[in-house]
Amino acid sequence: MAELLGSISLSARAQLQNRLASLAHIVGQKSSAALVFDDRAAAVEVLQALRAESSVISACLYQSSGQLFAQCGRRDGVRDCPERVRDERTDKPGFLGVTRTIARQGDVAGTLFLQSDLHEIARRWRHLLLVTAWMLLVALLVGGVAGSLLQRRISRPVRALATAMQQVTDRHDFSARVEAWGFDEIARLGKLQGSEINEAKKILAGEATRLAHGEEAAKKARATAEETFAGGGKGADLPVFTFKPGETPAIVDIAVALGFTASKG
Repeated sequence: MAELLGSISLSARAQLQNRLASLAHIVGQKSSAALVFDDRAAAVEVLQALRAESSVISACLYQSSGQLFAQCGRRDGVRDCPERVRDERTDKPGFLGVTRTIARQGDVAGTLFLQSDLHEIARRWRHLLLVTAWMLLVALLVGGVAGSLLQRRISRPVRALATAMQQVTDRHDFSARVEAWGFDEIARLGKLQGSEINEAKKILAGEATRLAHGEEAAKKARATAEETFAGGGKGADLPVFTFKPGETPAIVDIAVALGFTASKG
């Protein structure tokens, strides 16, 4: 962020200096005749046109000898121009200056110096900081609201599930249910009641078989599930385990007999 602001500041300063250079070139051409014919009133009139430029605080016009010929400031009565032109001019802190040599028919007629404050750059800085502050504020508000909604969306089903588990653990109430939220297929199947649950059972049977044994086996599983859950019958492909009355076979024995596992190990 600091690098971006620094780059913008340098760019604004360069733009201001280019603007001053363009103005100095135009005004210098218009004031060359006044210098040649020693017409101070005409020179002042040309310089006063710069008052329309809010960034220019003073304009100094010098003869070829280096003597001050005419000047104009942003405010009447304020004289910021030295009596003689300086060969090397160092910008004062908070100001920016441009010097332009005025030529007429190949001869040096004089020198024009324009000075600007950095008010325009400061105004851009304030505008940029204000926009940045508003953007950060909006980003914080949007992030806070989005985070709160997301947290509520995530924590709500987790809290409901924890409540149902506590109900089962403390009260041994196995009728506890958790409401399904959302609009996806899982939420839709979770909201089924009564005989509609058979639809979820068929989908579960088909998808589990497809993942474990492939698409062909899944088609058979869906047909068996349709016959068992919807038709009320017993699918021909369902595995069967028979035991005598009074026997209590172990789960692992049933799993091996039905082919769910290869051994008891």
